[in-house]
Amino acid sequence: MPKSPYILYTLTALIMSLSSPLQALEITTSIKPLQLLVASISEGVSRPTLLIPGASSPHDYQLRPSERRQLEQAELIFWIGPKLEMSLAKVLQQLPSSTRVVALAEQSEESAPQLPLHAQLQAQLQAPSQEHNHEHSGGEPHIWLDPVHAAELARKIATILSEEDPAHSADYQKNLGHFLAQLNHYDLKLKALLDPVKNLGYFVFHDAYQGFEQHYGLNHLGAFTLSPERRPGARHLAEIRQQLLNHQAVCVFSEPQFPPSLVSNLIEGTNVRQAQLDPLGIAIEADANGYYRLLMELGLSFQRCLEDN
Repeated sequence: MPKSPYILYTLTALIMSLSSPLQALEITTSIKPLQLLVASISEGVSRPTLLIPGASSPHDYQLRPSERRQLEQAELIFWIGPKLEMSLAKVLQQLPSSTRVVALAEQSEESAPQLPLHAQLQAQLQAPSQEHNHEHSGGEPHIWLDPVHAAELARKIATILSEEDPAHSADYQKNLGHFLAQLNHYDLKLKALLDPVKNLGYFVFHDAYQGFEQHYGLNHLGAFTLSPERRPGARHLAEIRQQLLNHQAVCVFSEPQFPPSLVSNLIEGTNVRQAQLDPLGIAIEADANGYYRLLMELGLSFQRCLEDN
């Protein structure tokens, strides 16, 4: 008895579904550093998209209609939280419950001992099944600039990806192990690079680098502004100018997300060098090695401007 066309169609569809690759998650990340981190953990499985263009400040960015549609189409969204991407909070609350939104800075976790990064990473590599969490203190939102917190973020991302896509959990855990090992390698390189200049003073445009500075022991003298939404006052700028004239700093750093004219005007007539720090890595390709390049370029920017020629 010949099989009906419906049965043949059903069997064909079933075979095709079993033989076709699993559909990748639709992942959106708010800022470039998170895209770099997620790309490292999801390598070979999915490619995260970026919401806020790299050259824009995430503090006050206003979404375009196409970017709102991007959020609506995402299955999983990673962002730092309302202390950084302030304008996203209301938009993300309006998304359907089927969309998982993860504020990485607000993941409440138990503190771990403050070991050197290489010691922490070795402990993680030796016991990858153990929970290794500690909460970022003080509410500083630029947590990706601290390599120790970057390791935490990577572990959080791997856990969440495995929950949302258990079929690829082994891939995410393998990528996590590789990420932690490579992060340890580049951390040691950066410590050797920055150690000769760590006592030289400098100013930054806005106070975003605390994690990086504390981790590598750099001599941060101050910032033009604590928040880029607030223009620095005349008295504060005059105090910085006086310190520059007194040769207390050898370098002042601007950022590509903000106009450099303020920095240029402030150092005019001094011997202070000017350079640029990019905390977002706007020109870095979002691949499995992108986050290491972000760290290395930041370290090289510090080293080149601070070194005493």
